[in-house]
Amino acid sequence: MPRGSNHFAWLAWCIAAAVALGVVGLPRRALAAPEPVRLVWVRGEHAEACSDGPTMASAVSSRLGETVFSDAAKRSIEGFIERVAGRWTARIYEHTASGQLVGSRELSSDAADCAPIESAVTLAIALAIDPDAALRPAGSSPAASRPVSPAAPLPPAASCPPCPAPVCPAPAPCPMPLPCPTAKPCPRAEASRAVTTATVSLRGVLAGGLLPSASAGAEVAGDVSVSGAVHATVGALLLPEVRTALADLSFGLTAVWAGACVDGWGGRWGGTSLCATAMLGAIHAVVYVLEPTTPGQQLWAGVGVTPKIRVHLVGPLVWEAGGELIVPVTRQEFTVGGRPGVAFQESAVAGVGFMGLGWSIP
Repeated sequence: MPRGSNHFAWLAWCIAAAVALGVVGLPRRALAAPEPVRLVWVRGEHAEACSDGPTMASAVSSRLGETVFSDAAKRSIEGFIERVAGRWTARIYEHTASGQLVGSRELSSDAADCAPIESAVTLAIALAIDPDAALRPAGSSPAASRPVSPAAPLPPAASCPPCPAPVCPAPAPCPMPLPCPTAKPCPRAEASRAVTTATVSLRGVLAGGLLPSASAGAEVAGDVSVSGAVHATVGALLLPEVRTALADLSFGLTAVWAGACVDGWGGRWGGTSLCATAMLGAIHAVVYVLEPTTPGQQLWAGVGVTPKIRVHLVGPLVWEAGGELIVPVTRQEFTVGGRPGVAFQESAVAGVGFMGLGWSIP
């Protein structure tokens, strides 16, 4: 065979060997599509303005450059975000197709909104699905990031230098291992804390302005969450009779109320709230010596505003304290036959302070 033909055959063999070795040397992960994943995303306390599940799935898919989420997938990634005491906290849990927890991660941020922590969560979920996602710019497809051998010009036929050994691409860096799961509740348990709850409490009260003098009494109250930070309240107030300054007659008050409350600042330890209530009941008089002009019970009504604080003690046990500003709507004038003037009339503005224990029902 002529010398030129030997060179041509040698050159063809070199090129075929380099291409074959280069293809074999590609990382297996770069040629395989990521396994479908089912994404569960829960927004917890004070996180209503953050992205929902479909938005987070779209952001992760954009990062990966392809859609990998499917509701029918057995492998799942669960995420949870909340804001407590001005701090964002997000937790991510990864489960295998058999439901086994293989890792979790917790992220936090002190930013004013949830955009920074959502960006970090997007990258963390993308890395859990495809560790190579950190090596590609956001939005690029995996196929575009796979190593491709550049086409090299053929050497002159007169001389065929030795074929260089193919260089395999550097292996992708291993993702940071997920920390071992801790004793913190899972996302579903955290989310259930924000679901409808009820509290029944028994309180001791001290009232001023409703009866002739400061009076101690009791009340029973119930709270039921309605939606988010709003909950309804109902209850009953009992103030036993107290005597007037002349000690010849006494007055007592029994009333029920209903209203709505809005939660303020708080966290896992408890929180504050502000309630507005409408009250309806009866004020009654007991005469010991003289003759009343209008005997029997008299209708009583009022409106109130109540700031209060609640602290979780042990288990479902709750401690409550607060004060109520009451404006009586029906200010009855009580008179006694044979005595000039008004024997008693409640104040235009009254106050009630209370403290007690409650039982929370999840």
